[in-house]
Amino acid sequence: MTEMDRGKYIRNLAIGEIAKFTENYFYSTDWTSVATLSGVLEILDRPKHERVRRAQGWGDPDYAGAITTFLIDLFDIDYQVGIAVIEKVIKREELSPEAVGEIDRILIKLSDSYKPLRPQTPIPIAEELIQVIGINDDYFYKKLITEINALYASGHTISLSILVRKIFENLIIDILRKKYGASQLDFYFDASQGRFHGFSILLKNLDHNKDDFKDITSELNTELIKKISKYRGVGNSSAHSIDVDLTLESIKTAKNEINYLVQFLLRIFRLI
Repeated sequence: MTEMDRGKYIRNLAIGEIAKFTENYFYSTDWTSVATLSGVLEILDRPKHERVRRAQGWGDPDYAGAITTFLIDLFDIDYQVGIAVIEKVIKREELSPEAVGEIDRILIKLSDSYKPLRPQTPIPIAEELIQVIGINDDYFYKKLITEINALYASGHTISLSILVRKIFENLIIDILRKKYGASQLDFYFDASQGRFHGFSILLKNLDHNKDDFKDITSELNTELIKKISKYRGVGNSSAHSIDVDLTLESIKTAKNEINYLVQFLLRIFRLI
């Protein structure tokens, strides 16, 4: 067994332990919410992972196994993506000291399994990808931007592109929700499915109703929305394709545009 094979074997064992821990302590996890906040809802919605929510809802014995399969897929995409989901599931403040010790031992095992896969020399990047002002006290966006910048600094391009996609998607949801409220729920929410529309539909609805924002800005136009859509496509490719050619340099080249678009959407959100 090679060093990499051994690392993956130990990783999968640790993931199985995390799944069992989740079943024991956080059985009622809202997986749709966790996946949405982590930018991996499209992965959870795949037929392959339908048992996560179905086994949970029916109390079936394969619940932990379904969680394991889902988490392994996420870790196969990127270690940081898997960790981000686990962090949203495991709420330490709700655990006893014994349970905290148990999950810490599992996470140490998971971390150790990842060491053989880490590059020997970290990429020396000091600057941040997103540098915006005016977030006020919005904890969600502050935390999301902090995570994006951390991934940029560590060179994790796949998970970075997923979170860049996520910040654009969530900003558009918040803009439409704040602008139209419950009166035009269908602009951003699919009531029949009980979840927000996909990113492409959100962009389409924003484009169709862009004139409603003329009192805030004249720069919200189809061309700008196409620029945002470009990052939807990159994020989708990173999440779903096994053949992703995404370099840190290409993201670095787009830094100014990403900053402008995030700041632009944040401004609209504040001024509605």
